Amino acid sequence: MKGFIWDKFEISVSDSTVSTLLGNAGFSERSLKTTTGGFMLTDKELVEMYSEFIRNCRLEGLFDNRFWSVDFTYTSYRNDIERGYTPVGGPQLKLARRLSRFTNCIVTCVSSHGEQIPCMIFSYNPAFAEKAARTKTERETRRRVREVAGKMGINLSRVVYLGVEAREKRTYVAESPEIIESFLRFNVVPEGVIFSDGGKSFKRKKVDVIANLGHQHVTYPAAVHQYLSPNDNRLHGEAKNKWRAAQPNFDDDVYSSLLLMQCIDNVPTENIEGWFTKNFMFGAGKVTDEKVRAIISGPAYARFAFHRACCQKYQMKFEDSLVQLATPMHKISSSLDGTFWVDE
Repeated sequence: MKGFIWDKFEISVSDSTVSTLLGNAGFSERSLKTTTGGFMLTDKELVEMYSEFIRNCRLEGLFDNRFWSVDFTYTSYRNDIERGYTPVGGPQLKLARRLSRFTNCIVTCVSSHGEQIPCMIFSYNPAFAEKAARTKTERETRRRVREVAGKMGINLSRVVYLGVEAREKRTYVAESPEIIESFLRFNVVPEGVIFSDGGKSFKRKKVDVIANLGHQHVTYPAAVHQYLSPNDNRLHGEAKNKWRAAQPNFDDDVYSSLLLMQCIDNVPTENIEGWFTKNFMFGAGKVTDEKVRAIISGPAYARFAFHRACCQKYQMKFEDSLVQLATPMHKISSSLDGTFWVDE
């Protein structure tokens, strides 16, 4: 941006000036996420992709009856950031807290009617193994797992240990076709289309594992799946916010993992139903670019659109601008900013 301004106007500006200019134009600063691959698509292309998907689903009648959305999430603790205060120039604070070395995989499945298929967790943590307890330590571990699961209301049949019987060294459970097959074989998913992202975990040697189990399977467009999926947007986020707010001991993988499952179980039905309604545009009438852009951009887009409309009216009134409003501006509750700002 600084380079562009210099090339076009030969004006040198600071980072803070660039940040202010971008903010006034409706952009916000975000941290970047590293990924092995990506989609170089414009805002317009994303909107078109999202719109086309909704229109096609409507034409094919995929929204006429109850349908499902399935996805993976993880018991990842690395995103937690603790903050504190130290004298200026002092050393960086250190947190005397350990994190679990295990990262477990959880499968979630929700319906357009707000229902949940009970989530399942897959782990390499030997504490979850069903092997016979031979030592006092193993018996105590099994007793505690049953005790915590009982308090959380979690049936231990929903907890699957994937490791070997002895000396398991793996700690990270990656999503895989075997996991999704195990989930769908264990649970009876009522009739209805199952939506998911197009990840490799849903195929084995180009064979669709969900369709192979007798379900109709539809994949979200890869570049916009995070907006369409009620799991990504926003089941997992709401559950994890409550999970982290509970501040469990993340070194205790048994307790923290079962607590996350409980948080997912406790997400209200009406919230899930609302996410389906919003993401799949139920009752929204005709699919338009403006409606889709509002979903992709979130609440900030509506605020920016209103701000832009106010600026246009200001120009028309005080600068004799020829800029015309595409749509009437919403009424405001007060005339403190001048009677001109209130539609008649």
